Amino acid sequence: MTTLNRNFCERVAKYCRLTLFDKRGMGLSDRVEAGTMEDRMDDVRAILDAVGSERAVVIGVSEGGLLATLFVASHRHST
Repeated sequence: MTTLNRNFCERVAKYCRLTLFDKRGMGLSDRVEAGTMEDRMDDVRAILDAVGSERAVVIGVSEGGLLATLFVASHRHST
């Protein structure tokens, strides 16, 4: 994580609960294919459910921007 990203995350975390995650196959997870956008949206929903989030502000960076936009447009009633 770059210093800019770290500073941003630390500042956001002062005001709300911050949940970060990478797509399938990134970070410490097993290497797998990323799957479809629907699969990836299911992953977002699973993470939000796992942490008990009833409402969320969803931010996506780089290719995550498209996923964030699609997820919010598809789940407006639940985010």
